[in-house]
Amino acid sequence: MPNSSDVSAGDNILASQYNNLRKDIFDKDTGHTHTGETDKGYPVPAVGSIIMFGGSTAPEGWLICDGSAISRTTYSRLFNVIGTTFGAGDGSTTFNLPNLQNRFPMGKSGTKPLGSTGGNSGLYIDWLNSHHHSIPYSGAIAEVQPAGGGTQVWRYDPGGTDWDTGNTGNSVEPPTYDITNPYQAVNYIIKY
Repeated sequence: MPNSSDVSAGDNILASQYNNLRKDIFDKDTGHTHTGETDKGYPVPAVGSIIMFGGSTAPEGWLICDGSAISRTTYSRLFNVIGTTFGAGDGSTTFNLPNLQNRFPMGKSGTKPLGSTGGNSGLYIDWLNSHHHSIPYSGAIAEVQPAGGGTQVWRYDPGGTDWDTGNTGNSVEPPTYDITNPYQAVNYIIKY
């Protein structure tokens, strides 16, 4: 390619020079990001890609997935990809990033639409309501001592097998049990 910034009829240019120029024009005109290679040879993730990141501050071109409301104009390329899937922001000038703080991503499906959330962060004893069980025994005197309250069951039936019911009760203070798998926290970041 000639050393000037203008290309004249009959000039030869390399395919890589043409492709880079075309990519730059395409990106500026349409707001899209190519998925080819950069000039340093690193792959370029598509806008909207989410990855784990070990730093505390997102690198240039990325935002931390913390649920923040951000400008639809400033981050128009990202807004064109995710829209209001993760929140409508103020409803007109902002939209929300995904919030992956204290959460893990799960693949969308027919029962879990894109942007949906769910799960519980703990298990509570008071979720285990008081309920009844049938208690079988046969022959002699039977005794069942419930733990933590409920009904003590005594029954004598010399004639054979019998059934009785007892209330399990639920009179303990409801502690919370952490049901989180072992983990190490990192930031999730999204390409804009």
